[in-house]
This record gives sequence, C-alpha cells and structure tokens, in this order.
Amino acid sequence: MTHGTADGISQPYINPRINGSRVLLNNTGLGLQLSTAGTWVDAGVAAINSASYLITRTQALELECSQAAGGLAAEDLMVSLQFVLP
Repeated sequence: MTHGTADGISQPYINPRINGSRVLLNNTGLGLQLSTAGTWVDAGVAAINSASYLITRTQALELECSQAAGGLAAEDLMVSLQFVLP
C-alpha cells in the first residue's frame, strides 16, 4: 500500500477485511500503517490472520481505514492485494 499525499501529523492504518473480519495482524490488528508518500508498505506472511485469509466468490472484500491520519490530509491510496488459488 502507498499513498500519493502523506498526512502532516500521523499516517493512517489500512486493513483488508474478508466478510467483516480483519486479515492483517500488524499493529495489534490495525493493519499496515502507511509511510511517506510514494513508499510501498507490505505485510509478511506471518502477519496474516490464518482464520481470516480465505475468500470465496460469494464473500465481501473491503478495505478498512482502521485508524485515521492525525491531520486527515492523506489521500490517493493505492493498494495491491495478491490472491493464491488452492
């Protein structure tokens, strides 16, 4: 994940959700914290919640802003998700 415009105070946390359950365990479940503008942040395999990583065709996929930026100025979010089919 990255964003084109960083917040001036603190950066937001983003977490994908499958059927309402958070996928990433980083930062006590908040997910990944964005960094400076244009810098990609990613999660390792160990940070994936094994109870929430499987998605089927009928389930919803969402991106949650689990904690907003301090100054609310972050914008232009870009996210890349990888899916592996069994």
